[in-house]
Amino acid sequence: MARCASVDPLGFHTFSLGQDSIIVKYDDSKSDKEGERLSEKNVYANTEHYYLCFWTGLGIWCALNTDSLSVHENIFLAPSAKEKTAGTRYQEQLMGLVRIHKEEVANHIRIEHMNAYGLRKRSATLAVSGTTSPPPISSIARRGEWSMGKVLDVYWHFSEPGDHYLGRILAGMDPKKASFGDLPPHWSIPNPMEIPEIALAMELLFGPILRKHTGCEYRPTALLLRCAACVVYHLDSLLSKMVSHPGHDFTKIAILHNKYLLDRLSLLVTTAPTNGVMNKPTGIPPNVELATQMEENLSHVISLA
Repeated sequence: MARCASVDPLGFHTFSLGQDSIIVKYDDSKSDKEGERLSEKNVYANTEHYYLCFWTGLGIWCALNTDSLSVHENIFLAPSAKEKTAGTRYQEQLMGLVRIHKEEVANHIRIEHMNAYGLRKRSATLAVSGTTSPPPISSIARRGEWSMGKVLDVYWHFSEPGDHYLGRILAGMDPKKASFGDLPPHWSIPNPMEIPEIALAMELLFGPILRKHTGCEYRPTALLLRCAACVVYHLDSLLSKMVSHPGHDFTKIAILHNKYLLDRLSLLVTTAPTNGVMNKPTGIPPNVELATQMEENLSHVISLA
């Protein structure tokens, strides 16, 4: 739901950790150049599809771009690139995907009307149309940096729980299913860098980045630990893609060629509640709690049959 222009300034300093989310907060926006009224956006992992999982995608991107990210902290803007280059490249790549699949896309929209800005409106439509109990309109407006009018912009800032709910929907989770309340993949120990296998994995994936930004205020280790856990969790899908497409960029990720290490790491990643790491999911509406209870009761009945 972000503007394309918001891609360029994204850096490690714009990310922080939520209870079970990754939080993004821009430096400024089109209507707030001083950044005084900007809201935090909670971004979630997708446990079912790696290609919809922001955490996995960010981890892979950083692993493939350690050279540039060890020079500076801008995630998508190359060190020597001009401002707005990353946003422009994003739009070009998006339209390239549309052109490749234009016959399928034409069944849903008019190709000549397709542009990156339309995704902002489409994601908002998805959020309010996928369930009869959608996230609050105030949360959707805050997420998209859309004005609700002078009065409401001033007083309606209590949208954090709604943003958690909205973030899960935008991550591709179905609010009608009990799985909507799943926790993201995470390391099952409170201090993962103390485990030799995890420390080695972080070195193989992000070594130059970690060394460059060690003493920085925005030190990205905790962020990249969450991304690494998702990469390991979606391991089978990543390996399948790598094997079925020789020359794919995934072949450049060294850790994917270390089966012994990957087997060990898989035992350390979980989606179950973990004391000291992740105990309870956020953004869960009441209907999901009921669906979860019904699933548990049904499984008990089946086991007794």
